[in-house]
Amino acid sequence: MSADGLSEDGGKGVAEVSAGGMASGAASHALSADAPKEPVAPDAASGARSSCVSGSFPVRGALAARRDIIEQIQSRERLMLGNNMDPHQAWLLIRGLRTLPVRLKQHGENARKVAQFLEGHAKVKKVYYPGSATYDQPELFKKYMTGMNGLMSFEPYGTVEQGHKVINALHRFQHGCSWGGFESLCTFVGGDGVTRPKDLIRIHVGLESVDSLIEDLDQALNTAID
Repeated sequence: MSADGLSEDGGKGVAEVSAGGMASGAASHALSADAPKEPVAPDAASGARSSCVSGSFPVRGALAARRDIIEQIQSRERLMLGNNMDPHQAWLLIRGLRTLPVRLKQHGENARKVAQFLEGHAKVKKVYYPGSATYDQPELFKKYMTGMNGLMSFEPYGTVEQGHKVINALHRFQHGCSWGGFESLCTFVGGDGVTRPKDLIRIHVGLESVDSLIEDLDQALNTAID
């Protein structure tokens, strides 16, 4: 898996495993505005239902599988382990799914404008957003994806301390590591400089006015970095 969320052989691996028997693949289409162009078909797919699916808050995970697999889980694993979703959470999930396509489309449109702004900013070193003009693997994106949502990361110029100052200077981006809801979020995710850049900032572009979000990013970068 690459730093920006796509892997050249990830999809093939799931497909190859599922061809030989039951396969469980973590699947969250909240990552993209549309399903992959070349979807795999494992016997069972599980994944966390993020804020993108529900609309404003995370709910529990979900499992999609053949009827015989579900019946086996209901008669064995569920009775022993519990962890089944309560009716109210199921209702919240269904309610969120009704507006999912419209919300994700707007997330994607806002994020593309924000990514374009960051790519042209003098105080931004690199933007990580599949589908953007500077994305490292455009062929991979075009092959597997038809859209994205609001999640991206970027490296500002300057020190790690200045990266933290960028976060603290933001007013319209709330501090938080979740993503997928209405509100825009930001968090510092810098690493050791080898597996992940030291000054990496992750943002989730929400459904607020995109002009206001761009204005906020611009003032934060100019305030924190000389």
